[in-house]
Amino acid sequence: MKRNGELTSKQLVTIILLVVGFAILLIFYASFPWRQEASKQACHQSVVMRATMPSVAQNMIQLNCKTSKICLTASRFGKCKEFEGSNDVRRIVVRSKEDIERALIQEMYDCWWMMGEGKISLFSRYIAETYGLSKIYPTCVICSRIAFADDIGRVVSEDELSSIDLIKYAKEPKREAW
Repeated sequence: MKRNGELTSKQLVTIILLVVGFAILLIFYASFPWRQEASKQACHQSVVMRATMPSVAQNMIQLNCKTSKICLTASRFGKCKEFEGSNDVRRIVVRSKEDIERALIQEMYDCWWMMGEGKISLFSRYIAETYGLSKIYPTCVICSRIAFADDIGRVVSEDELSSIDLIKYAKEPKREAW
């Protein structure tokens, strides 16, 4: 005889499966860098908006770009002294010199993409172009600050670190993504 308020085994199994499934979804959601991707997209959109404005009004559009902080480390829990107490530090676990080169090239590529791939003029030179009153000069944007954790010496020697050649790495045939 079944009493009111009692759970059957079928109901209990269903509840357990729902809780486990929800936990798996939460773990997946937490592991994906949603905020970083959204931040890169927001930066790119503000760059495009600013570049498409007439040169007189370009300086009125603020860039929505943040400098990302990246800690290259040999373990998941490695910390960079440079970023102690900072929020939003992204840790990238590296196992070799090639992993370091891949991470650095990926950051350079992301910055290049966010800033319009060299196809747009981001900073107004209206006065220089119109009146010739100032010099035209290149302008840089710092997209990322990259630091090495103390434990990086476990996987890469100092000789390997000093021999990092990003130009050579970028010219080599494409490798698999992260």
